[in-house]
Amino acid sequence: ARVRTMSEAFGIAEFQFYGVLDDALTPPEPPAEPEFAVVSAGTCADVGMEPINDQGTCERAAAQLGLPDTVASPTTASPRPEGCYWFRSESLWISTTALNTGKGAETSGGTFDREPVCKRAGASIQLQTTPSATCADLGLVPIISLKECEAAAERLGLLDTTADSTGSTPRPEGCYWFASGSALWFSTSAANAGLGADADGNRQPLCKPASAYTQLQSGKCADRGLVPITDKAGCEAAAASLGLPDTAADVTSYSPRPEGCYWFASASALWMSTGNVGVGSDADGGRQQICAQ
Repeated sequence: ARVRTMSEAFGIAEFQFYGVLDDALTPPEPPAEPEFAVVSAGTCADVGMEPINDQGTCERAAAQLGLPDTVASPTTASPRPEGCYWFRSESLWISTTALNTGKGAETSGGTFDREPVCKRAGASIQLQTTPSATCADLGLVPIISLKECEAAAERLGLLDTTADSTGSTPRPEGCYWFASGSALWFSTSAANAGLGADADGNRQPLCKPASAYTQLQSGKCADRGLVPITDKAGCEAAAASLGLPDTAADVTSYSPRPEGCYWFASASALWMSTGNVGVGSDADGGRQQICAQ
């Protein structure tokens, strides 16, 4: 398998410029792995990447790669590459049928016929743009930390990266993009737990890969077949895995508090309760229990 450069994808000559490097200077850092790439042979997995199976990320990848078509046309035809692909160096498509799962580049019509557009493994923050669909439908989970919401928006290249908070309902759970207003919002109401995009796809949740840990806006760990984290080191490891901005847990014996590890949302602070066995998140979602699988 081979990853093509942007210039190859259009048949444009590629040039490289060299300057004089003083050997006394520190060598430059190696370039970061690309978030997206067009693959000319084989599958995304062959180059250590993943297929893109949602239209929003497909179109964002095309824009970031500088492809001239950034509006993906859906198709159920088979055989085709799984998910997002680039067709004959001129048009963007996305396969929506499970029949193409695991399939890679297809060159029946000649070189560079249908080439998968792939994403870096682990680079799975996505917008759920399908009306009434949830993060779970993408195999992902909602973002329920305000600071992580803003970091995700910046990574996605959204126009607004400062989230306004709302207690309104119904809204997507946690972080979402209000497309018609080009605005980033963060839902704080526990009543929105489990909700995804609205019926017209205007409010689109931002989603991230699932972790070995879960942060609950409502209920307790046992409600979801999970277990509370009752040691400080485990709590801090969970916070780091979830991308929380505070990863040093303070310890409290106050009651009532969630059992074990929890996130105090209004203060953006990590806490560890030493009592409160069987107690879960606050009714208003202010103290959010963190659970392990």
